[in-house]
Amino acid sequence: MSETTYESELVTFEMNEEILEDVLCDFIVEDSNWQKISFTTKDNRITKLFDKDKIQASVKHTPSSGKTYKKVEIFDSYVGTWQTFWRQGRDKYTFTLHPKNALTRQLQSEATPSSRCDLDIFINEAPAIKPHTVLRVMRNGDIKQNKAKPSIIKLDSGLKLNIDLGFDYDSSGKKFTIDSYTIIRTRINKKRNFLDKIKKDIIPEVDRFIELVSLIHGERVFCKGWRCTKNNEVIYFHRSNLSSVRDIESNDFSLLVRKKHASDFLNHSITTYVNSPHHDALRNAINTLLLPSGMVLEMTFLAYFQALECLILSFRRLNGLELTFNDEQFKEIKRKIKKSIDSSIIPDPSKRMLIKEKIDELNRPSIKNVTTIFFNEINIITSDLWPLFDSIETTGLSTLRNKIIHGDTLPKEAFEHLIAACEHARVYIQRIILNLLHWDLDKSNISVSAASKFNSYFEKNTYEEASNNMTVIIRSKT
Repeated sequence: MSETTYESELVTFEMNEEILEDVLCDFIVEDSNWQKISFTTKDNRITKLFDKDKIQASVKHTPSSGKTYKKVEIFDSYVGTWQTFWRQGRDKYTFTLHPKNALTRQLQSEATPSSRCDLDIFINEAPAIKPHTVLRVMRNGDIKQNKAKPSIIKLDSGLKLNIDLGFDYDSSGKKFTIDSYTIIRTRINKKRNFLDKIKKDIIPEVDRFIELVSLIHGERVFCKGWRCTKNNEVIYFHRSNLSSVRDIESNDFSLLVRKKHASDFLNHSITTYVNSPHHDALRNAINTLLLPSGMVLEMTFLAYFQALECLILSFRRLNGLELTFNDEQFKEIKRKIKKSIDSSIIPDPSKRMLIKEKIDELNRPSIKNVTTIFFNEINIITSDLWPLFDSIETTGLSTLRNKIIHGDTLPKEAFEHLIAACEHARVYIQRIILNLLHWDLDKSNISVSAASKFNSYFEKNTYEEASNNMTVIIRSKT
C-alpha cells in the first residue's frame, strides 16, 4: 500500500448543490486506488460536509516543478471518520472521504505525438482469458518469462480488445517478487471529447463484454478502472469502491466454457448477446448465476427459478404467447363462461364470484405449454435434468418453487435434495443462455456428458434419488 501526501492544496467540495470553494487542505491518499483520502483543514466551512454523502471534490494544481498531478477529481464520496481538535486558538478538522470513483491527470516529461490514445482497462484476475505464462530461473540467476500471445476480441462496434498481462516487480530486501495482473488493451482515436467517449461508450461496451467473461467463470469480473495515455498526459480513472474485489481462482473444469474455447466463445457470442431480443432476460440470468455463495439455499433456488421464468417470459412476449385470444375475442368467450356459471352449478354466490374472478387466467397459455414450445424452438437438451413439471412419478422443480414461495417449509432431510434441485435449475439457465447465444453445448462443461462427469448431482442415479425423495416429501405434505 503506497501513500501520497499533498500539502497546502486548494480543494473545492460540492454536495447538495452547495459549493465550498478553495478550502485549504492537507490530504493523504492512503492507497494507489484512491479508496480512502484523509483530509486536514482549519477552514470551518468544512463542517458543512459532516455526515454527508455523494460529495464531489476537485484539486487544481498550478504547473510547477515537482507537481505530479495537474488535476484530481473525486466523485460520489461519503464521509468516514471525523474529528475536531483545538489547536493554537482555533479548530482543526480531520476527516476521511471514501470515493466511488476518482480521476487523476498526470503529466509526462517525454511523449511521442500521436493521433490515438492507448487505453488500458484493469480487471480482477480472470483465469479463462488470462494469457498463459511460464517463468524460468536460469542457472546464472537470469529470469526468463515466456508469455502467450494476447487474445484478441472484436466487439460489436468494431473495437478490438487485447487481453494481456501487466507485471509489478519488487526487489526489496533479499527477495525478488513478480505479480501479474490482467489488462484489456485497446486504442481509440483522440478526439476533443475523448474522455466522454471512454466513459459513455467504450467502458459500458467493455462492461457488457465482461458480463460474458463473468458468465464463463461463474463469478463476477469487474472493471476496476482504466488508464488512458495520450501525448504528454496519463489519465487514471479509479473505480475506487471496486478496487479491492478478489481475484478469481478456478480450474478449467469449473468454467462454463473451457479455457481453450474461451476466446472463440467471446468472439462468437458478444455481438449476439448485445443485439439479442432477449438481452435483458439474458443479462438478468447471468447476474443471477453470479449471486454470492452463502445465501440461504431456498433463496438461491427461487432466484434461479426467477431467472428461468424471466427467459421464458421473454420468449412468450416475443412470440405473442401471452394470450390465447386477443381482448376482443376473449370478451365474448368470457361473457358466455360467466353466464354458464349459475346457481344451478354453484349455489353459493360468494364462491361463484371467486370462480368468475379467475376466468381471465384461462386466456393465458400455461407456463408448461410455453416452456415446451420454447425448448423445442431452441433445441435445448433436458433429458438428463430434473423435470421442470410434475409427472405421475416425479414432483417437478416448478412445484417445488411454488411450495417454497408460498411459505411451505421443507424438513431438514430435504436439504441435500434441494442442493440437487439448485444445481439442475442452474444448468437449465446456463443451457438456455448458451443456446440463445448459438454456442455448441459440446464445447462447454454442461453438456450431457460433461455435466455428469464433473458434477455428481448430474449422475443419473444421484439426481433420480434426489427427485424421488423430494417427491415423497412434497406429496406427504399435501
